[in-house]
Amino acid sequence: MNTEMLRALSLCETDVDGALRRFAGNEKLYISYLKMFLSESTQADLNKAVAARNWNEAFIAAHALKGLAGNLGFVPYFHALGVLVLLLRDKKVDEIAAAHTQVVACYDDVIKAIREGCGNEQ
Repeated sequence: MNTEMLRALSLCETDVDGALRRFAGNEKLYISYLKMFLSESTQADLNKAVAARNWNEAFIAAHALKGLAGNLGFVPYFHALGVLVLLLRDKKVDEIAAAHTQVVACYDDVIKAIREGCGNEQ
């Protein structure tokens, strides 16, 4: 994996080694999934569902993203989504907005790191 990609991913605390193990050591495949993540629409779905206070749709999106984040090694994003999933599951609506804000911040960090790491490859 190129140095720029590793540096960019390390800035958002991505567990690259763990993710590569899940991808059977195939760096090229892992990088292709990182690039696909840039156009993944589930975060937008989550944002819309939270704004509409549609907790069921928000739960579905957050749970799906949690799996993606875990597989791709996005540790802070994964943990933030875990908190949000629990709040949505328990219908703790007073706490959802703050948790969602944290999820969005982590998501933005991941997207920035991928774009930075990919450079002109996109």
